[in-house]
Amino acid sequence: MKANLLRAVIAERGMSQREVAEKAKISRSAFSAKINGQRPFDTDEAVRVCDVLGIVDNNRKCEIFLA
Repeated sequence: MKANLLRAVIAERGMSQREVAEKAKISRSAFSAKINGQRPFDTDEAVRVCDVLGIVDNNRKCEIFLA
């Protein structure tokens, strides 16, 4: 997972990590652990985060969530 890319998209959308976590139905503490590389995003979580952020390009999704 490329946290810097995910953080950049969050910032581009004018959202906070808290907002993304809430809208993606991930607890704030779990989202923080995931974006800081302490725990991986599962597939469903990654899909929900992409939906919240409006990421539709599959290449972009892979670039962010697949190392």
